[in-house]
Amino acid sequence: PQRIPDGGFALGHVDLGAVLEPAPEGEAALSEVRAEVWPLLEAGTVRPVIHRVFPLAQAAEAHRLLEAGTHIGKIVLDARI
Repeated sequence: PQRIPDGGFALGHVDLGAVLEPAPEGEAALSEVRAEVWPLLEAGTVRPVIHRVFPLAQAAEAHRLLEAGTHIGKIVLDARI
């Protein structure tokens, strides 16, 4: 995360490939996420931006939206609906 002038944080994306790889870069990224991001999520200080929620049955439509790249926020597949 990056601190911004008003005292908040700006969050970009997390490359899970880098986080999960056993290389030192992945370990460092995972440590940073655990130390800096997870506490903010757990406290409700930051929340992900949800663009749209799709039922799992509409995964193909969700993927088309993802590929179009016109969204801002997360595209969520919900297996409960």
